[in-house]
Amino acid sequence: MKKIFILIVFIVMQIFPSFWIERPAWYWNGNSWVYQFGNATARGRFWLDYNPIADSCNKERWEIPFTDSISVAQWIRWSIEGTKTLWRIRKIGTFAGMGPVLCLKSNEDVVMSFEGFANPTNGQTEIEKYYFFTDTTVIEPDVNWQWIAAADLNNYTIRFEFPNGCKTPQWL
Repeated sequence: MKKIFILIVFIVMQIFPSFWIERPAWYWNGNSWVYQFGNATARGRFWLDYNPIADSCNKERWEIPFTDSISVAQWIRWSIEGTKTLWRIRKIGTFAGMGPVLCLKSNEDVVMSFEGFANPTNGQTEIEKYYFFTDTTVIEPDVNWQWIAAADLNNYTIRFEFPNGCKTPQWL
């Protein structure tokens, strides 16, 4: 059994002559360095492909093979000003309102989809509801906007291409 184990280790070492070891790493949080080593929930960890090499002689020039690489996971940072809106209407008409600002930041494009949207009803009367999305530079509604019916919003997706920063939904 011991001979088989040694043989397996020898074969593995021939196939994989190096192995990865974790090295100390830190993250700057804006105020201080935070130690990341061995932390499963760390923001970033650092590994070394441990395969020592060495040489010596009186050569005038040395070329030492080294590769520095990085793997960055997709991340997203988002915030929304509120999660519910309320209209208080005194007389019938057509209205438009500035909904909550939704801020998205990511290192890749983000696709947003919707569910559960429908026209409001009191059981007898249904009010048509439409939505529009625009950036935060809009001051007032535009007649050229493409309004999306509430029920159609459930099958709608919006692609945010970065770096575009923040987008603001407009609610009607």
